[in-house]
Amino acid sequence: MALIDELNDDGRLLMEKWEEVETQLAEMVTDKLLSEPTGQSPSFDSSDMVRGHRVIRCDDEFSRDFLADFVARLSKAWKGISIKLVPAKDIPRRPRVRIWLPKGLSSHERVLKTLRAMNKGVDMEDWAILRAERELKSSQPYLFLINQRCLEQLKAADNKVRYGIRKAKVKVFLDEPDDILEDEVEDANKLLDDLAIADSTPNTTPI
Repeated sequence: MALIDELNDDGRLLMEKWEEVETQLAEMVTDKLLSEPTGQSPSFDSSDMVRGHRVIRCDDEFSRDFLADFVARLSKAWKGISIKLVPAKDIPRRPRVRIWLPKGLSSHERVLKTLRAMNKGVDMEDWAILRAERELKSSQPYLFLINQRCLEQLKAADNKVRYGIRKAKVKVFLDEPDDILEDEVEDANKLLDDLAIADSTPNTTPI
């Protein structure tokens, strides 16, 4: 199961409140167990995150129902968020972008820090790099997990971001499967390979 915020689908505000939410849930569970020491005990694991949302693994159906009851009681306990327990498969998908950056960059952390430093007008606080894709002739595409808040900001910037000495092209994907557009990368590589072959052909046109 997963905790989502019905008012904010990127989960950012809920994660800011997570320590308070976890404490409240832990206290409610403890109160229940201490009041019924001979009753059945639920079992959970909340160490995982998926797409910015907290996943809570329930060991059995009893644990799931136990948790759902407590989450329902806390749903409106914090201003600006409305928490709800849903199956993990129903976690909202965040938009993604592909950005064509220079080849041979070092760590993903450094790439993210550089983008944030050079693009103050774009909310990149919770961006994450999903993967660096195969190098092309003059760039390397990176696939990022982004947020809904920055979509209008990217649009205002003509879907380009600054990186080093270039303005890098950004392609937005609002809702794609995990194996996002691998064929597009293959097509782009083929096109650049063809262009490279054409560039290597001797030019006999008079200057």
